[in-house]
Amino acid sequence: MTQLTGRNGISIGFETFGSGPPLVLVHGAFTNRVSNWITVRDGLGARFTVHAVDRRGRGESSSEPASSTRDEFDDLAMVISSVEEPAFVLGHSYGAHVALGAASRVPEKVRKLILYEPPTASSLSAETARALENDAHRADWDAFVARFFREVAQASTEELDELRSSPIWGMLVDGAKPTVSDIRALRSYDFDPQEFRSLAVPVTFLCGSESPTIQSVTTDELMATLPDATRIELEGQGHDGMYRNPRQFIDTVERVFGS
Repeated sequence: MTQLTGRNGISIGFETFGSGPPLVLVHGAFTNRVSNWITVRDGLGARFTVHAVDRRGRGESSSEPASSTRDEFDDLAMVISSVEEPAFVLGHSYGAHVALGAASRVPEKVRKLILYEPPTASSLSAETARALENDAHRADWDAFVARFFREVAQASTEELDELRSSPIWGMLVDGAKPTVSDIRALRSYDFDPQEFRSLAVPVTFLCGSESPTIQSVTTDELMATLPDATRIELEGQGHDGMYRNPRQFIDTVERVFGS
């Protein structure tokens, strides 16, 4: 593990493994540097020197959560800048916002970006946000995860039952507490796609063919703004393609970053 300390005293940890060109991984909500990528770690490590980051409040990073999404831009920019050569950067879900923001801070240190379904704050109604806050206040993390995936991710009853019966459920419940801060930060994030209109870094968006349309709102906005953006649809996948079809996910990452 490597740990870096920013100007505000926040410590950010990341794990390095594998061999090849550098790849920085940025996990989403409910997960950490291990659980977000657990099914694809070995495959990515066979092709890249992977730097898997723990965002604030997770794993080997400071336990103090970020008060804003922009705080995490600086955290990740610090990690990317510490890599000896310009890196590929891959962000999933909330981590995709962090990856994009960090790349805008240090574009000279980023070769290419992959952003997998960055969320929109509009996917979370005020009523659902209040209910999630109540779940968190009671520390009922199982209910918190179920509500989030049912009402925000729009998982069907069958999909939610399948998720509950999988090993992933326990990881999601374990990662629920710091996710409260992610939700608050996303709801207050003053996201404006025009902020990134001059970012010259090539960006590829991954979108699941089975994801609800709300998952593509931010992607659509950024596709219309970024100067060098493409989109790849992961056939048969939703928001969790790395879990459901790891080989497809790894092959896609290799294809994008190898071109």
